[in-house]
Amino acid sequence: MKNNSHIAKQVLFGLMLLLFVGNIKSQVGYEKKFLKFFKAQSLAGKVNAFDTLDNDFKEACYPYVKDELEKIREQAIIDHQDEILNKFMKIEAQMFFVRQNYSKAIPLFTDLLAKHKIKSYKDSASVLYCLKNAYIKLHSLNKAIEIHKVMMGLKDVMQISIHGYFILS
Repeated sequence: MKNNSHIAKQVLFGLMLLLFVGNIKSQVGYEKKFLKFFKAQSLAGKVNAFDTLDNDFKEACYPYVKDELEKIREQAIIDHQDEILNKFMKIEAQMFFVRQNYSKAIPLFTDLLAKHKIKSYKDSASVLYCLKNAYIKLHSLNKAIEIHKVMMGLKDVMQISIHGYFILS
């Protein structure tokens, strides 16, 4: 009986190991595909491509594109490309959030929202989600509740516009 239990544990461990290794290979494959796509883009396209990544993939891919993104940021500053610079601010805030540096992420997210630098509902929802969770992590529950109420209002506006009753510009 003990032998069967030991075998079952070994089989379970082996399956878990296979799943873990498969997940790593899958992520590495995704990173390679993203880097190939990233390199084929224009300067603004590279920023947009990186901006559209899920936060976890941003963290995984960032070391590979960091230098190039920094060059693009410097060029955007010289050329006064405010839209690109706003995307960089959002990316920077998300990187702080992913790395659990919430006290640095919150002012950036707040600035993006307060100065109307976010142009789409999807980006607004993403920023609000991260902002709410940053406040939760810092145990500032009143602020988190405020942000949650804003998110629910945004959700209602999005549902109305989706159903064709009201479209915001």
